[in-house]
Amino acid sequence: MPIAIPRHILNGEAGLGLAKLIKLIESRPEMSDRTFAGALKEHAPEALLPRLEAALRRAFGERTDERVTDVQWGDVTEEKAGAFLILKSGDRLGMLTRAGAGGGPIWSLVERIPAGVTVREAVPDDGPALREIERTTPMAFSGGAVTYDKGDDYFAQDRLKEHGMTFVIEVEGKTAGLFKIAQRRLHVAGEVRHFTYAHRHRVAPWAQGRGLHYVINFLTYVETPPGATRYDLIRSDHSLTRNMAAGSSWSVLPARVLIDTEAHASTEVSVGRSATRDDANVLVDLFNETHGDKALFVPYGVPSLAGRLSRSPDDYTWGEIRLGHGAAVGIWPADWQVAHRTEGRQVTDRRAIVLDYGVRSGALAEFIDLLRAACTEMAARGITEISIFTTQGDLARESLLGMGKAVEPYRLLMPWPEPPNLAAKGIYLDQIYL
Repeated sequence: MPIAIPRHILNGEAGLGLAKLIKLIESRPEMSDRTFAGALKEHAPEALLPRLEAALRRAFGERTDERVTDVQWGDVTEEKAGAFLILKSGDRLGMLTRAGAGGGPIWSLVERIPAGVTVREAVPDDGPALREIERTTPMAFSGGAVTYDKGDDYFAQDRLKEHGMTFVIEVEGKTAGLFKIAQRRLHVAGEVRHFTYAHRHRVAPWAQGRGLHYVINFLTYVETPPGATRYDLIRSDHSLTRNMAAGSSWSVLPARVLIDTEAHASTEVSVGRSATRDDANVLVDLFNETHGDKALFVPYGVPSLAGRLSRSPDDYTWGEIRLGHGAAVGIWPADWQVAHRTEGRQVTDRRAIVLDYGVRSGALAEFIDLLRAACTEMAARGITEISIFTTQGDLARESLLGMGKAVEPYRLLMPWPEPPNLAAKGIYLDQIYL
């Protein structure tokens, strides 16, 4: 019978030290694997570690049905400390304590990791198994369920990221789930800051109910570097939003617009031309002018744009960008198969994804023509929809909403106050990380 994973987060006061933590644990003989107290910031001298280990053994050893058999220490620094308590049952208690970003409050977290559960970074040979997990694990929304099939080249999206890691969850050696973590630089509260973003959480149907989502949450915090802040992005009609407190996300909801390629294909519009490396300065100016005021957007320079377009040139590079006089649109022909299931009905689309676009004032008609030309090209390849994000404050917002066969708003959970005038400026989202 699977063991439920207990969860407990305790905010600690700044400067709470190791000696106080030991005293707190020793004063709580009733402590079990369902509670965890204390936080650790300043330092943990090696001479004190045995005392802490002994205190933990005594605290958790009070239970007759479970005992700590070993303590495995992770890194112990001034900003972060972690350990695993190995239990008699084979389960592990993962413990983490760290200082908040920017010298914020210290917090601690504990999760129970069931026996037989391992987590490791993915390797290329994992592609087929991870593809099958995503293909067979539906995400629940108010209008039905959705699954993704990324095709034979499962890791194509990961190659396009500046930084990204995919983790495999195994239960008794069998692939049971996955999650992805990206380290990102985003413009928030007047400056570029470091964030950790965890996404594409999937647990196979047969492995659900074992608390693996809590394991994902714990390991995401383990992978969050000192000084970084975690943020989350979730579709507004996802089942997980039902219990979200009011005001937990920013008020502006950027939206994915899905454009039917057959419905908007046209051979009578200007197709623009394929961009080249020589267009770098033009594209940098165009993209920055279009998105420069939006929250999260970090302005391009020629080196950063060139880096983005050279990470996986077989997937997305200069030639995938259609360039006109005052507009441009860059599309990755991902060809993901996205299945939408409603009551007794399933529709499967093949999706291409807009990764970059720009439009100057007065060039909106040209931008729409570039999209229509792209619809013609994608439809000829058998791709049935193009995904593009828009937001309040976007020059092209109303035109894009008018083209959409479906619109999917998203909620941004960001541990920073909402910027002023967000409704006028909007939020920038990069589909490489969705």
